[in-house]
Amino acid sequence: MKSFNSHILRNVFHSKLLYIVILVLLNFSCEKDRNPKINFEFRATGIISYPDKHISITFDVVPEVDKEHCTINWYSPDSLKGNGPYTINISGNLMLDFEIYDNQNTTQRFQYEIKADTIDSLKYDYRNNYIGTYSCSAAYSNNGSTEYYKDTLTVVKNNAFNMLNILTKQDIANNYEGSKMIYLNSNGFNSSPAGGFFGYHSGASFYTDSIHYATSGPLGYYYSIVYDGVRISR
Repeated sequence: MKSFNSHILRNVFHSKLLYIVILVLLNFSCEKDRNPKINFEFRATGIISYPDKHISITFDVVPEVDKEHCTINWYSPDSLKGNGPYTINISGNLMLDFEIYDNQNTTQRFQYEIKADTIDSLKYDYRNNYIGTYSCSAAYSNNGSTEYYKDTLTVVKNNAFNMLNILTKQDIANNYEGSKMIYLNSNGFNSSPAGGFFGYHSGASFYTDSIHYATSGPLGYYYSIVYDGVRISR
């Protein structure tokens, strides 16, 4: 009889223990559902590769939970603020270091490395923003008089990554290579306005889909031609 009662007690104990284990697992599962681990997606929305491995990247950090209810705190670069999108300039690998936390007080810190050597400079060639044909108003000045006329300029890539060529209609008709223009920012981001180039007695600036191009004659041949136009085709 005593042995039978002991057997009953053991079964009851095991049943209670199993019940407790099930409750613990259920509570853990519910707690896990209430506090999911934060994750994110790195989205590069714009990449421009400049000479000397200078790269401009526009990107966003998108939490896998509701972004509107998340806050991003940046450790590096500490110049980044808020929830993006962000634009940064790099000349080598960069480690992003940031923390995401939501309105449930769930917090996660991340590090994400942007590797400069993995970015295809030809695919993201900065000159892609400038090449094409532009319809221009031209002003030719010489010996105190100015003549106005219409012309087209064609902008093409040079074999050198830090250069492009600007051709007039006459250049194309005569099978000339046009003016070779060197990118002003090849040694830094802040040395000139974006889209600035210089050549032999010439300079050019690009703004969105417009061009300003000026050229002048060498010493002893004083003339200047100024072109202002908009892109009509790529």
